Amino acid sequence: MNLDEKAAIVAPLGFEPMRLGQLLNSDDGREYSSITGLIAIPAYKVGWENRSIKSNLRHFKKTHQCSLSLCSSLNPYALYQKIDELWDAYEKIILAPLGTKPSTIAISLFLINNFKKNTRKKNISAVYDFPVKSIDRSLGIGKIHLYSMYSTI
Repeated sequence: MNLDEKAAIVAPLGFEPMRLGQLLNSDDGREYSSITGLIAIPAYKVGWENRSIKSNLRHFKKTHQCSLSLCSSLNPYALYQKIDELWDAYEKIILAPLGTKPSTIAISLFLINNFKKNTRKKNISAVYDFPVKSIDRSLGIGKIHLYSMYSTI
């Protein structure tokens, strides 16, 4: 993607505000045409969706077209459909999987299924920030969700 061409960034947001901030600051000064933050519900714990909004809101600058939207935290197919709507709305989008594991599954499948549709004028890509786990992150194994999803290639 040419650095002169601005892309919309779409990021399912988590609870760590530094991840979105680092992503926006580390991209060689690129300015995005818009930022869409996706808030996952239900949250891991009651009320954490508000924590996610509060933690990330400071990154939504007045210089960008910004929006927040709700998405399912447990249903990769629902997020896949949301990404598909955004793909129709923007010519160039960059997906940033900063949220739940199901959102990362949805982003991965969307990239695989739509890779062949990329052109110079309309394309989709992804960035990932490889976070370092903090000490106060969750431990153990919670509920296990099984998904049946298929690639179209």
